[in-house]
Amino acid sequence: MFKKAILVISAVALSSTVLAAELADPTRPVNYKGPYLGPIGGAGVAAESLQLNSILYSETRQVAVINGQSLKVGDKIGGLTLEKVWADKVNLKGANQSVVLSLNPEKVKKLRR
Repeated sequence: MFKKAILVISAVALSSTVLAAELADPTRPVNYKGPYLGPIGGAGVAAESLQLNSILYSETRQVAVINGQSLKVGDKIGGLTLEKVWADKVNLKGANQSVVLSLNPEKVKKLRR
């Protein structure tokens, strides 16, 4: 009897693990392509491959999540430096290029004051 109970509990635990792996993350941004696997400040990322996932914006903190990496002003991604963060877009600057990445306007949440 005890062995059957352990067998049933093990089967339930294993099946729930398999089912959980198949669930989609409801908080994942639309069109999410996965994390950028290169180092911060690494060279050679094309501007077209950069995707602005989200922005955390307040008077005291401006953080942009680009290709799954959290960046503050001055941080680098793929040879580009994060220069400016607004509530709905960011500006990245490189040696000979400037790139503006924008959020989908439907996803920008306006705060009441």
